Amino acid sequence: RATLYDEYARMTNEALKWIDTSCLWLINGTAIEEDTYARGSDGQLQGIFTGYGGHPDLASVRIGPNDVAIFRPATSMVQGKSREQLIDTMVSEIRQAAARVQRPAFVEAWVLNWAWSIDMLQEVQQRLGSDFVLVRPDVLAQLARNALSDSKDP
Repeated sequence: RATLYDEYARMTNEALKWIDTSCLWLINGTAIEEDTYARGSDGQLQGIFTGYGGHPDLASVRIGPNDVAIFRPATSMVQGKSREQLIDTMVSEIRQAAARVQRPAFVEAWVLNWAWSIDMLQEVQQRLGSDFVLVRPDVLAQLARNALSDSKDP
């Protein structure tokens, strides 16, 4: 079974090339599964984002095998709330997660795509202010890889 999973991870890495992406989203996964995908990378896979919503206290980023940045989200899956409540919740959760770690902080803000619009994310950025910069997942993975890999060097 492990051999098949390792091969599947390598095939996933190849499929990322076909769709011209460097990031993978695991709806649900463990650190073992994250590391399996990371080990299957030949450099194409640079970021893994695990979870379907999260919580500021559980948010994390680590560098896995093959220098792959692996994230757990800081923001929860909030549904059925007003636009204002959604924005307020996301801003609060991002601030809480960032306050838990040394700067620079790399925080995955998970977005339930059918509940959000671009203008709402722009409002989140405005409310967070200039201390925070919202970026695409591939950019976040690269920034985290650069900063966290550099911090390992003596």
